[in-house]
Amino acid sequence: MQIGWAAYRIQSAAYTVSRNFEPNPSGSRTLPNAICGFGKLRELHLRGNSIRDLPAAANAWPDLRYCNLRSNRLQHVPPSLTDAPRLRELDLRQNGIDALPSFLLTLPVLDKVDVRWNRVRETDAVALELRVRGCLVHL
Repeated sequence: MQIGWAAYRIQSAAYTVSRNFEPNPSGSRTLPNAICGFGKLRELHLRGNSIRDLPAAANAWPDLRYCNLRSNRLQHVPPSLTDAPRLRELDLRQNGIDALPSFLLTLPVLDKVDVRWNRVRETDAVALELRVRGCLVHL
């Protein structure tokens, strides 16, 4: 399948996607919509790609367990992660995030959220509530 990816790997029936994107002609980097077709995606590693958001169709990853969006250009936690009921670990370090969205509280098995080197404060209500329920939150 040719979709302009430099590298990706698929492991058995469950997918792990790890890649660095080439910038488009305008210089920005976007996640190809084709990745949304990986319905059994379990791990997503997109560190350091200057990504500003995930496609809306990315909510088609019900098996996603680990998501690394570290060192991108996110201004918010992508709302497409709302429908990731098996998400256990979310790495959002080194972005431009100001606050954690309340939808994170609906993810039943979320164990770890790392938002260090963002602008999320110790008093963030969602971070406090996640900690109360036993989730490890790094601010």
